[in-house]
Amino acid sequence: MNNNRNGAVLRSVEDLADAKDLRAVISAVLASAPIDERALRCAVWSFVGVERRAGVPPALIITRLTSLIDDKMAPTAMRLSLTRRVILWCVEEYFGHLGGDALAIDSSPNATASALGV
Repeated sequence: MNNNRNGAVLRSVEDLADAKDLRAVISAVLASAPIDERALRCAVWSFVGVERRAGVPPALIITRLTSLIDDKMAPTAMRLSLTRRVILWCVEEYFGHLGGDALAIDSSPNATASALGV
């Protein structure tokens, strides 16, 4: 990652290709029915990680992700709910996970209680 004289981040061709490929993966998951949220979350985290390492500000990453959602989904309550979750995943990946096992398969109350030793 290099900065030009205007302070903008200069990215390698490989970094740009990786980001483009990850956006394509996110778009493909969004186009599937039903949406595989686990696959989407992993793709979002990967995309955010690549963009963060390239020095892209979080607001721009969120804008890019929400644009992908807006392009693939009709304006419904489901789209808004998914947008909120994607923004949360973005913030978690960019600034560090907020705790817990986000990919846990068993999220039942009993599993949570036993994990807490209750």
